Amino acid sequence: MSDQRAIRVLTLLLTGLFLGSCQETGSVSEIPAALPNPAAASPATSISAAASPALPDTTSIEFIDSDEVTINGTQHLVGRTASLYKVLGRPDSLVAPNMLDYCMPYYDNRSFKCAYYGRSCVEVYGDTAVVSSLNFKRHPGLELHSEGLRLSRTTTLASLGKVFPQAVKKQSVLDVYKTGKRVAVVLQSAQIPNDYSWLLLFHNGLLESIELSTPC
Repeated sequence: MSDQRAIRVLTLLLTGLFLGSCQETGSVSEIPAALPNPAAASPATSISAAASPALPDTTSIEFIDSDEVTINGTQHLVGRTASLYKVLGRPDSLVAPNMLDYCMPYYDNRSFKCAYYGRSCVEVYGDTAVVSSLNFKRHPGLELHSEGLRLSRTTTLASLGKVFPQAVKKQSVLDVYKTGKRVAVVLQSAQIPNDYSWLLLFHNGLLESIELSTPC
């Protein structure tokens, strides 16, 4: 074989090897048609969502907001002593209570007196007074007003049950000291429950009294 022919053969062989190498490299470096979504594959996304705390469900709480309640639509339960006396009248007595028998005054202040109306007490802190209980037999002309609610001596268990069905369904019977057995209905004093709740006492199907009570 002549030298010239040998050079041509060698050139063709080298060209074929170079083209084959280029095709192989191109097939390896091709980008896939679709890449997986990193966010969908990441476990951190589902973990963080599961770890979010659930908000408390307060929609089913039956309550009468003690901050919004008024007497006859004008006088809040916490107000000037003189103003509350105008609504309730002069008390039967004004005495310092026996703190061994008195649980959780409205204010963290032991120097207060009870203005008694029968067995109902209005806490008096000088010029400020707090109506913590109200007996409708003693005050037949008074009403407690709250949003969409009127409570008076004519309020029946049946009418209360239309507004607070769960509370009325859980009614109980209490033997009240020097009073006798009464039907008791308990309501929260705020949408988020706290240390105070409302105790409503019924006699012969009618509301007799209401008071803020504590579990102690």
